[in-house]
Amino acid sequence: MLYSLIFSLSKINILNGNNAYIVASLFLGLCGGLIGAITYQKSESLIGDALGHSVLPGVMLAFLSVSNKTNAPMMIGIVIVGLIAYILIKVLTKTTRFDKETIMAIVLSSFFALGLLIYSLLKAYKKNNLENRGLDEFIFGDIVFIKQKDIIFLISITLISILLVTLIYKELKLNLFDKSYSEINNISNRIVTGATLVATMLFITAGLKMVGVILISSVIIAPPSAAAQWTKKFSTFLVSSSLIGGIFSMLSILFVLKVVPDANPGSSIVITLSAISISSMLFSPNGYIVKIIRRIKAVKNIKNKIGVK
Repeated sequence: MLYSLIFSLSKINILNGNNAYIVASLFLGLCGGLIGAITYQKSESLIGDALGHSVLPGVMLAFLSVSNKTNAPMMIGIVIVGLIAYILIKVLTKTTRFDKETIMAIVLSSFFALGLLIYSLLKAYKKNNLENRGLDEFIFGDIVFIKQKDIIFLISITLISILLVTLIYKELKLNLFDKSYSEINNISNRIVTGATLVATMLFITAGLKMVGVILISSVIIAPPSAAAQWTKKFSTFLVSSSLIGGIFSMLSILFVLKVVPDANPGSSIVITLSAISISSMLFSPNGYIVKIIRRIKAVKNIKNKIGVK
C-alpha cells in the first residue's frame, strides 16, 4: 500500500527528470539526519562511519553474484557484511584492551580494503563486460544514475523510519537517557540498538548510488552534529537534524543543477552538510566564536570593575 502510494507520485512527474534528483536528495537528507540523530545520542556516530565503509565487500559480492543490480541483492550483501562488521567491533571491544575508536578504525580499514580488492579484481577480470560499468556508481556515487525505483525505495525507508521513531519515541528516549529505568520496565537496549542498526544499513543501501560508499557516512554524521549546536531538547533535535539534512541536501542539488551541472552531486551534498556543521560549531549560541566573544566581554567587564585599563 505504501509502495503503491509513493509510486503514484511518478504519474504527476514528481519522480521524473530533475524533479527526481531534488526529491531523492530531500529524502536522503531527511532519512540520514533522523538516523544520525539517534546514533549521535547513543554516542555511536562513528559506528555509522565504520558501517558505511565496511559494507563495500557486501556490495561487491552482490554485484559479482547477480546480473540484475537491484536493491534486494545489494541490501542482502550490505546487511550480512554490516552485521559481521558490527559484531566484530562489539566482540573486539569487549575482549581486547584496545579502545572502541581504534577497533572501529581497524575494522573499517580492513573491510574497506577487502572491498577495494574485490573491486580491482572485478575491474581486471571483467574489463570488457558491460556488467562492470555500474561498479563506480557504488564507490563514488552519482545521483544521475539513480532510477525511479531507487527513489521509491529511499522514500519508503524514510517514511518507515519516521513511523518507527514516532511509535517507539518514549521507549527510545528512555533507552537513550535512562537505561537503568528502561531495563527495569523491560525496554530492551538490544531492540533499540537492533532497530537503529537495521535502519542504518537500509539507509546505506538506499543512498549508495547517490553519494557512494565512501561518503555515505557523512550524511549520517553531519546533520546531527549541526543540530546539536542549536538545541538540547531531544524531540527538537530529531526534527532539526532531519530537516537540516533534507533541506540543505536539496539546496545543494538545486545549486548543482542550475549552476555547475558537471559537478558530482553526491560530493556537493556532503560538502554542503559539512559546511553547515562546521558553521554551527563556530557561530551557534554555544559555538566557538560566540564563546570567545563572551570571554572577551567577561574579561573586559572584570577589568572595568577593578579599574584596570
